[in-house]
Amino acid sequence: IEQYLNEHKDENPEHRDSLQARLAVIQEMDKEWTDVLVSGSRDQIEHYAKTLPDSPHKAEAMDKLDSMDFAHVMKDKTMDAFALYVKLHPNGRFVNDAQAAIDAIKMTQLQPEETKMVKALFKKFFQSVNSRNEGGMLATVADQLTSFLGQASAGKADVATFLKKIYKSDITNMNWHIIDDYKIEKKAGTKGAADFVVQFTAEQNISRTDATQPTYNRYQISATVSSDGKISGLNMKRMTNP
Repeated sequence: IEQYLNEHKDENPEHRDSLQARLAVIQEMDKEWTDVLVSGSRDQIEHYAKTLPDSPHKAEAMDKLDSMDFAHVMKDKTMDAFALYVKLHPNGRFVNDAQAAIDAIKMTQLQPEETKMVKALFKKFFQSVNSRNEGGMLATVADQLTSFLGQASAGKADVATFLKKIYKSDITNMNWHIIDDYKIEKKAGTKGAADFVVQFTAEQNISRTDATQPTYNRYQISATVSSDGKISGLNMKRMTNP
């Protein structure tokens, strides 16, 4: 506009006045934008973008807000912070980075439904032991376990053998009871899935005909659960003698 006015000084006065007024508005916008940038205030930048939607600096203001918000998120690095950034800037320059960070956090952040799944899995395992239900017990374990009762690389046949061995000839009834003191840690596994490291306490009550043999044991259970919801490792350490 300045160039046009300099080159067309004989232009219609009304047209020149209109251009002069437009130039004054733009110059005021430039001054306001410069002042906002110097302030470094997010609130002022946001206010500028909202109150001057026709400003030639609108896109620059929005980009500045985008960068400032993501910089703040990177200091916090929480699920809520990244999710808020995505909500505020669905088309932001860093939205893919934020979504990737959300996915990574989900990989290690235990969800309520996952806790429920893990607890139900071990409940079924020990209920199957109580009822001598070999099929039900084997349905809870992976085809190949990294460790089972101290044995490395165990298979389902080893788990079935455990069920046969645990019921001695004098045992008339057995009841395993899980103490709800679960400690569950979620860890990133392979192929974008997650595995679970689990610890809890279980009590074993036994009815038997041989009075010289123990009728109560307390165990610390250490186990792993694969991403497909199968027990992939299980070991027990006796804590309390009868």
